[in-house]
Amino acid sequence: PVYAGLCKTISDESDDELLASVLTTLLNLSRHDDTRVDRIGVMIAEALSKGGDFAVHAASQLFGFHAEELPTSILNVLLPFLLEVKPDNKGTIDNIDYGLSHMLRRGDFEETMSFLEEMLIAHRKVLSLDAFDSVASQLLKDPSLIATILTRWFLRGDAALCEGICALIGPSYGRNIHLEVDPSELNPLDKVRIIFVARKAIGYLFVFPVSAASVIISLMRQSQEDDVLAELASHLFDPLLLNYTGETREYVEKCAADEPQGKVKDHINAALKQLHDYLESLRSIGDILELHPSEAQRSAYNRLFSRQKSRSLKKAEEQSVFLNLVTRM
Repeated sequence: PVYAGLCKTISDESDDELLASVLTTLLNLSRHDDTRVDRIGVMIAEALSKGGDFAVHAASQLFGFHAEELPTSILNVLLPFLLEVKPDNKGTIDNIDYGLSHMLRRGDFEETMSFLEEMLIAHRKVLSLDAFDSVASQLLKDPSLIATILTRWFLRGDAALCEGICALIGPSYGRNIHLEVDPSELNPLDKVRIIFVARKAIGYLFVFPVSAASVIISLMRQSQEDDVLAELASHLFDPLLLNYTGETREYVEKCAADEPQGKVKDHINAALKQLHDYLESLRSIGDILELHPSEAQRSAYNRLFSRQKSRSLKKAEEQSVFLNLVTRM
């Protein structure tokens, strides 16, 4: 009788809030009645197809707090509808974030990543991985998962996914963390794709140079082809070592010291030697007079800057509503 009544309500009603209540009931029933899961799944799909924002939010609430208890078949019904959420419905997005983190904890990595990829690509202008901080925190607990995501998303090359990698390893979670690529996502003989990942890593992680360098070195360890190693070493030198001669160089030097004898070690050392030779050539030039203005030139510039600042301040005061209302002594 309960299921018949709920089925009739779904069939007869179109009120979004009423359908949301029905969905809450159905999802709770699915957690406790595994004998009618298939029937419940059909009813949930029908209710969601008729409902709107309230219905999706109700589904997201149960998904967010009970994803680990929901049968897989019910999750398979829910996820496509949850993709339809409006990005500005922050409460619903938060619920989805919690639910996805539960899915990761129970080992549903592929399903979670597939959902995230579709969500980020569909809403590339208004939604980023920053909105899924629970998922990010869960991923950061397992470096192997980060390696898989990094390799897979850089290989896909979609801007929304590549920016997701930046959000994952950026200032919110961890700056300049050491990264690896996932060998299972790469063919070591596929030069084009290996170099493609390297260039994506440099482009998107340039402000995290140690992280970018760690990706390049990890890619070097996946190939023994001389031409690939030489190109990767060239990218390691320019632009990374060339622009970051402090912490990044120290990291690369440590990697070179720890790397066993072989082609990879030789090419890392070659990149470091390029940097050493470049810095030595700069030092050999000596002081460039044009880069060191005289006292008279500095004084003239300071006077010019002072006049410009005074004019800007006077103009701002003339446009100030408040200062026009008072008398200044």
